[in-house]
Amino acid sequence: MTENIFDVLINGSLNIISTLVQVICFPINSIIVKFMPNLTDKIIEVSDVLSTIFNNMVWGLGLLPPILVGTLLFIIAVEISRMSIFISTKAIIMIWHLVQNIKFW
Repeated sequence: MTENIFDVLINGSLNIISTLVQVICFPINSIIVKFMPNLTDKIIEVSDVLSTIFNNMVWGLGLLPPILVGTLLFIIAVEISRMSIFISTKAIIMIWHLVQNIKFW
């Protein structure tokens, strides 16, 4: 019985708080929507350009023999792994030096 009362009180108070936040934020949102430019067309243009670029890359890679494409993918994967390991190791070394410089006594 008391759990239901607490649930009702919590749900009611959360509904009141969310309504107040919506009422307070509505004018700010209206101002932002009114004065900010609509970027939908630009986003569509950028996505179309990227789609065209990647479609042409896929077409170009389709002209290459599969063994060459596999070799290129392997080389790229190795390079990405090497750079990731290098960056991670450098970050770990920096953290280790920072921990060594902290004096706990």
